[in-house]
Amino acid sequence: MTLIISNLLMLQFVANGQCAPAPTVMSAVNYCQDETASPLTATGFSLLWYTTETGGIGSDTAPTPSTLSAGTTTYYVSATDPCEGPRSRIDVIVNPTPTVSDPVNQELCMGTSTATVIFSGTINGTTFNWTNDNTDIGLAVSGTGDIPSFMTSIFSNLNQVANIAVTPVANGCAGLAKTMI
Repeated sequence: MTLIISNLLMLQFVANGQCAPAPTVMSAVNYCQDETASPLTATGFSLLWYTTETGGIGSDTAPTPSTLSAGTTTYYVSATDPCEGPRSRIDVIVNPTPTVSDPVNQELCMGTSTATVIFSGTINGTTFNWTNDNTDIGLAVSGTGDIPSFMTSIFSNLNQVANIAVTPVANGCAGLAKTMI
């Protein structure tokens, strides 16, 4: 309960000496770099949002995290009804966009072996998913990881062209696909 004495002085009376409990939050919120973020959420009454663990001025508007840069930003939220209680911590983790180095094109005669295609990128643990638009060359329609050497198929005297697109994926974030011929 709040009792307003004047415009300059506000007193708070606390029932049973208890302030609001810390709000319930998700311990971590994950985004991909440049993904559209939503305002943070918490369960509690009359919430105030902070960028510091203690002190500072709270906002009654939940922040919408920026995803422009990879990294972790920490926010805090408290409930203020009947009086301000402890703050809960929310870590917002923005994962970087994975990349794949330019794959090397290969031009081969039918019936010869390809070179192994080894994909690499900037983030350790990246998975590389690839698709092939022409299985007549002897390569499956899709796969994950490097493309091992394979014997090109001989189906006709016509030239065969295959576009193989590879998409890097790391920490649940997909990067831009690159294509090799």
